[in-house]
Amino acid sequence: MSDFDYTYAVAYINSLKNKFLKESDFEFLSSLDDSSAVINALKARGFSFDLEKLTCEILKLSPNKEAINVFFYRNDFHNLKVFLKHKDKKYEDLRKYLIFPGVYDAEKMFTSLKQNNFNLLPRYLKHAADSALNKMKHNSYQLWQVFIDKFSMDFSLKKATETGIDFFRELIMLENTLSDIKIAYRCARNNKDEDFLNTALSEEMLISRKALIKSAIAGENELLKFLSSTKFKEAENYLNEGFENYCSDKIRNCFKKYQYTFFGPVPLIFFLYEKEREMEKVRLIISHKE
Repeated sequence: MSDFDYTYAVAYINSLKNKFLKESDFEFLSSLDDSSAVINALKARGFSFDLEKLTCEILKLSPNKEAINVFFYRNDFHNLKVFLKHKDKKYEDLRKYLIFPGVYDAEKMFTSLKQNNFNLLPRYLKHAADSALNKMKHNSYQLWQVFIDKFSMDFSLKKATETGIDFFRELIMLENTLSDIKIAYRCARNNKDEDFLNTALSEEMLISRKALIKSAIAGENELLKFLSSTKFKEAENYLNEGFENYCSDKIRNCFKKYQYTFFGPVPLIFFLYEKEREMEKVRLIISHKE
């Protein structure tokens, strides 16, 4: 498939970029008295919080949904955890905890799990659900959730590699590595053992997996010492506070390499990341005004 097949989809997101909030807009919103004033100001300029709807519109315009779906498998795994944790609840009660869009229909997933008929699930979800259920039977409450998170990272990277789009693989690998660093830090602080770390960390990352596990087992100081020898040495300054912003900056730097890619699926993903970042900044302002 040619990158030019994405021309219409790219033209659509380019028209939406003009509506992004500028720094002066954020300064104005921050100056308002309360959250109601912020929300009213946003409504007046047509700002929408419905990222799900926008994402679905972009997916419809994409000529190769399979490639774009690489970034939405994680939502399936998140929803799987919600359903497994609350098997006694109704779908309507759980919908507010779900993340959309996913690759697989969330309501179908819920029905399959409710009926204990995992064979109705796609293979990747069936494997994760079967393994999680097995760990539940052995009273490994925390471990089954950790396993699904790891499986989500590994599966997303596998699908990104299959697209043959270098940027997709680079981005997923970066996201996984950042998640692994945070997981390893929590494990080091809570004295988790090697088995737990092996279950929690993705199989492939941008730093040595073996060294990360070894340093985390040795404790927080050894972990920070190891990180200082990698290209993620700045992470130690943000592990207690501000790690999300650190991750966002690393991801934006990853995008810079492809900033002059004007066609194909890359601009679509870049737009969605920027939109999500914009929404996070708006939500932060609103929360501070409440």
